[in-house]
Amino acid sequence: MPSNSLFQHRNRIGLVLILFGLLMATISGCDAGSSFDCSANTIFVNTFEDVGDGACTPAHCTLREAILAVNACEAPATITIQLDEGTYQLASRGPGDERGDLDIYANLKIIGAGERFTNIQGPASWNDRIFHVAESANVEMIDLTIGPPRNAAVLGIDDYISNAGENPGGGVLNEGFLILENVILQKNRAFSGGGLFNSGNALLVGVTVNDNLAGESSTETSGVRVSTICGGGIANEGEMTIGESRILNNAAPAGAGICNLEGSTLNILNTAISFNAGTAAPAGPARLGGGIYNQGTLSIEGARIDHNEADSGGGVFTTIFSRFEMGASNILENYTGNEGTDGFFEGNGAGVYLSGEFMIEDSTFLDNVAHGKGGGLYIATITDLGQFFRVSISGNNANDGGGLFVDSGRIDMLNASIVVNSARNSGGALQVDGGNLNLRFVTVAYNQSPGIGGMLATDGEVVFESSIISGNNPDCSTAGGSIGSNNYNIQSEYTCPLFESEDLANIPTADVLESSATTIADHRVIALIPEGPAVDFVPEWLCWPNDELFRGRPAGEGCDAGALELGAEPIEEGLPEFDPQPEEPAQPQPGQDGMLMIDTLCYNGPGEDWGVISYLPENQPVEVVGIGEQQGWVILTHPQYNELHCWVPDNTVDLPEPNTVDGLPIFAVPPIPPGTIPDAQDGEDVDAEGPEDCDPDTEYWSIETQSCKPFG
Repeated sequence: MPSNSLFQHRNRIGLVLILFGLLMATISGCDAGSSFDCSANTIFVNTFEDVGDGACTPAHCTLREAILAVNACEAPATITIQLDEGTYQLASRGPGDERGDLDIYANLKIIGAGERFTNIQGPASWNDRIFHVAESANVEMIDLTIGPPRNAAVLGIDDYISNAGENPGGGVLNEGFLILENVILQKNRAFSGGGLFNSGNALLVGVTVNDNLAGESSTETSGVRVSTICGGGIANEGEMTIGESRILNNAAPAGAGICNLEGSTLNILNTAISFNAGTAAPAGPARLGGGIYNQGTLSIEGARIDHNEADSGGGVFTTIFSRFEMGASNILENYTGNEGTDGFFEGNGAGVYLSGEFMIEDSTFLDNVAHGKGGGLYIATITDLGQFFRVSISGNNANDGGGLFVDSGRIDMLNASIVVNSARNSGGALQVDGGNLNLRFVTVAYNQSPGIGGMLATDGEVVFESSIISGNNPDCSTAGGSIGSNNYNIQSEYTCPLFESEDLANIPTADVLESSATTIADHRVIALIPEGPAVDFVPEWLCWPNDELFRGRPAGEGCDAGALELGAEPIEEGLPEFDPQPEEPAQPQPGQDGMLMIDTLCYNGPGEDWGVISYLPENQPVEVVGIGEQQGWVILTHPQYNELHCWVPDNTVDLPEPNTVDGLPIFAVPPIPPGTIPDAQDGEDVDAEGPEDCDPDTEYWSIETQSCKPFG
């Protein structure tokens, strides 16, 4: 994984729990602010009723009375409220802490007798939520259900507990610090966040959020923004981590499963998000993001997002200013199906609809179906920060762009299989109607449609490098766009204009690829023919250090074209980072934190003769890991690709005190890659275009084409 990705923090459940334990251990004790003994460690609730005199005593203590007693303590230590097996049904209606929802202002822990054995709910006509955790509270709930027991029938609108009206958080509204562990949130209903609305800090571990609803209200909602009516299961407006959980069968106009609002941060780890469905908003059609709707910062790792449905973004929908990172996840069998033709409502992006910044790695997009465009993915972003590493896009279907549809943006894809997708019109593998798509070590094979089976570029730019385009019948059509080559590509026809000196065309598919796909580690891939032309086709100096399955490259004298490396071995964790210098590789050393003072370029060596890896912006945080053997250069870990090192001029990096390059290893100057410098004839000056020739106001240096390109 990149060491400095779009998101600076990736929480792990065990670590969060340890930190929470340390936090809770520091909370001080309380003074007796009421008749209740605030020094007590545990309160045993001894009745299922919600009616009492307001005093929690050994003879009679309701759940509400227990919470009121703890609230009355001044700066209390964490007190545990113990519940029995059974149903605790709220009954006291009206405003105030003594009625309506259970308001928590103190530090407490509520423990049930098991998530399927202890239920806390309101009656069918309840018009309030169940729990309200105030900003001052630190609360943990364990082994209980919030909401009525689930029935076996399909739920209709009347089957939900209408427990929040226009207010957010049908089951729980959290404004403080909340942990839910082995908790079920089900059959709750609210204007936003049917199961849970979080505006504080929340951690969910082993939680099931099912059959909740947002967006339905008896109050007139005409003109309300769609983004305020979202999160059938969960709506997040703060900071939240969800791990080892299930988000199932929820409904809302946007984010039927989860809604992550603008300015908020959501981390999802090892969680299933399944069978959630968008509904029409009271103010009009919406149905965005069946599984997840993201306006903020979203990080997903180890998730399964499947069988969700919406008009656009069946699995995930991200908005234009959002940030999204996903790794080691599977996006399966999601659906978009609205037959409209306006804007978002065309049924685009059955797997994922991407509008903001994103980076996706080690993930699969399989068997998603879009009524409109982009079965696996639909991309319409204004950013240059769109990246894919080691992904499988297969078995998807759409009207256009069965695997992938690019409407706008600059997208980089490395080590990917785009195979066995289909389109009902054209672009079985992918369609590019705008923007730039750069494909390196990619296999595009066995895709089909009545029009263009493989790749269609109508008004965008596609550049291939070290890739295989084969068996798509036909492979390519430009139709107004452009398709280019950075060399070392293999195609089965002449329909792709890939005619650089080292490209191969009209190579029979049977000589290059096996006849069918196979599944390895969830990735649907097509193996190479041993001894075929793709094996060892790419020179070693152009190799990437791994293939789609995160196996080491090269396995032979050179790298194999396409997504897979024949005969490669898995890369073991803990190995040193890849060092592109073939001679005297530096050993891993602790680096020094620094900051780029100006815009600069990341080189493979001390200057443009060694080739450009990428552009690096001013104020980019960097890690300096060495100094160059040639004076005036320092070596950085690439901010996004931690397998690579950057050579940059030493006057571009600021090292705040007490950081220094003293003691850092010296990197040997690598040999200049062959073929990167044109040979000058005797007496002839070589005047090749370089990054310095680009107009900084209107152009950028394209690594793929090694030329200046206009922005946009």
